[in-house]
Amino acid sequence: MKNVSIFFIVSIYVLISGCSNDSGKESTEAPKSLVGTWELVSYMSDSSGGKAWIDHPSNILYQKHLTPTHFTWISYQKDNDQLVGMGGGTYTYDGENYVENIEFFLPATSSILGQKINFTADFVDGEWHHRGFVKDFEFDVESAETVVVDSSRIEEMWRKVPAVAENDSSLVGTWELVSYHEREGGPEMSYPGFVKYMKLVTPSHFVWIQYNDDGDYISGTGTGSIIYDGKTYTENVAMIHPSGHTLTGATITFGGVVNANRWTLFAEKTVKQGQEIDSVYIDETWARYKKP
Repeated sequence: MKNVSIFFIVSIYVLISGCSNDSGKESTEAPKSLVGTWELVSYMSDSSGGKAWIDHPSNILYQKHLTPTHFTWISYQKDNDQLVGMGGGTYTYDGENYVENIEFFLPATSSILGQKINFTADFVDGEWHHRGFVKDFEFDVESAETVVVDSSRIEEMWRKVPAVAENDSSLVGTWELVSYHEREGGPEMSYPGFVKYMKLVTPSHFVWIQYNDDGDYISGTGTGSIIYDGKTYTENVAMIHPSGHTLTGATITFGGVVNANRWTLFAEKTVKQGQEIDSVYIDETWARYKKP
């Protein structure tokens, strides 16, 4: 069972044993901030003996989104509309060391959830190269405790998605859902305390995540690119989980009001899928995340 479990986690999170990049590329100065959306370029794999970089396949959307406080990564298979894996939480970065605190993770029951993963961060020809180790746990019957039995290496190269030059940056950050309306004129509603609903906005993309507070179940997520000129906010939806959602591939233009810490947005979208027509109503109020 241990081999099956570790293989599954490796295949999802690109957990790998490998060597540092010695391809001859020149190091570049580390950025002061990692805020933005990054796309996976290449990674190390056990199948190559950990000595050769493997290009990321084009049929999988693999992105990492970072605000000043939070990150999330998404692995989405475009040709069959399936979310393969996802994780996120808070992070720290000091120019050399990048640390992820994993607060939610898919697939469920992964031992990665709750871990603090330390990475070294290098920047090579403008690409972000990070290396770190994640612990592999097993339940020990004799001690009745979960113990560390091994570690697996993560080694990946990321390239930043250029920010949209015309975009207003005032929405960049992490937002928490305060309330919503299911229909026009309907009552104001909110989720129970154990449900977390967050939206991360970078200079080029958005991603929302709905998960329970122990992080072991992600009930929904969506991502895509944005356009925001300071007045009109538009989302180009690239993916929604669970799969088969009518808004996947749609462009949604929102009305709303934004101030420093409060964001109200609304939209009504009619989508035709085959012979069916679906109407979606969105009316939400978000609060900017505040550090505890």
